[in-house]
Amino acid sequence: MRQLRAVVVAFLCAVLLASCTAAPSKSPETLYVDSGQKTIDRMQQIAHAVNHHDAAALKAMFSPRALDQAMDIDAGLNYFLSLFPNGLTWKSWNGPAAEREYKDGKLTEVLLEEFKAVSGGHEYSVFLAEFTVNDVIDPDNVGLYALGAMPWPKDHDSWLRDQPSGAGVAYYTWARSIHADESDPVGHPGIYVPRQG
Repeated sequence: MRQLRAVVVAFLCAVLLASCTAAPSKSPETLYVDSGQKTIDRMQQIAHAVNHHDAAALKAMFSPRALDQAMDIDAGLNYFLSLFPNGLTWKSWNGPAAEREYKDGKLTEVLLEEFKAVSGGHEYSVFLAEFTVNDVIDPDNVGLYALGAMPWPKDHDSWLRDQPSGAGVAYYTWARSIHADESDPVGHPGIYVPRQG
């Protein structure tokens, strides 16, 4: 059973994080890692802020670069909090993945993880990306980089596997476009807010 879970976890991470086209040879290395509780700790902080309706605390978790480049971070924070008016409970879903880029003995690492949250009887996917060290590209870009949520897809595992359609495609495309080298503009920093219309 443990072996099957490990295979499923690896597959889900690959689906969530793999880009649509073949990556160039210089792309960052993707690893499935024990993050030393870093993403768990961050999700605990996020849940605490959500449960206290504290947009300022959420905003303070983001790196300076993410705040600078995010599209209307305050509107994004309001949107994110609006999904959980009664607070949330959560659990780790598939464990963290990391992308790491090495250059001249320096390291940039971004941790990526999806959590399953419950609020008001509804289930949600919550995705976060966190730069833990960023010596290769931008030392100021350390901290929460991206945060998003959407209703949990019915039959989540097969939904991801079977090339989904609908509102979730944009969300998962955004999540899997976030890379350590920030090479894909689709993987923008800040809060994921679905486009209207």
